[in-house]
Formats: sequence, structure tokens, C-alpha cells
Amino acid sequence: MADALPSYRGGAGAGFRNHSEASKDGARKVNPKRLTLCDEYYTLILDSGHSGMSGENIAAIVERDPYLIRPRLTDLKNQGKIVVKVDERRPGYYGVDNTVWIAACFAPKLDGDQGDLFGEAA
Repeated sequence: MADALPSYRGGAGAGFRNHSEASKDGARKVNPKRLTLCDEYYTLILDSGHSGMSGENIAAIVERDPYLIRPRLTDLKNQGKIVVKVDERRPGYYGVDNTVWIAACFAPKLDGDQGDLFGEAA
């Protein structure tokens, strides 16, 4: 996520111009401690403890649209940092129940192998 720096259009922090490695290097130099979006969302989920958060919960806090949050949640899931809270979904704004995410450290330990959707061993 080296390019998770703000663009010039965003106006938050020192941005970079696309297709310019020198510009990206400069932005990285001035933003050494800037959190990536994944780091920001993971911190929110981790801080929520066992209750977890949905993408819409995060979107409300960071004041971004939910569709901009969900790809980063997929990244965090693929990194093994977050997991689905299997016993809970939350009503969403659009009438669809939302997935609740918790930090992997809060996930219950499974007794055996988890089967797939069709009941066969993974």
C-alpha cells in the first residue's frame, strides 16, 4: 500500500501526482507516519473489541461512503487481521443486513476444520 497517500485533489496531507515516481517519493518522505486506510480501519475495528463494526459503522466515523470502505475490509480479511462475526449482522441503511467484522484476536477458536457452504470439508 505504498501508494495509499493522499492525492493532490484530496487536500489532506502531502499528495502525489499519478505516474510520477518522484512525486510519490516526495509524498512518502513528508508523510512517514501517515496511516494507510487499512491501518485506520483496522484500528477502529480493533478498538471496538468483541462488539465489532460494520462497513457502514466505519463509514459514519470516517465520513466516507460505505462503498469506499468495503474494499479495504476485504484487504484486511485477506491479510488475516479481521474476521466475520458469524453470529451477528446489523441492519444497514439500504435495508440490507451488514456483515460485522471483528479483529482476528477476538475470534473464537474453532474445534475442527470449517466446512464450506455446501457442507464439505475445506
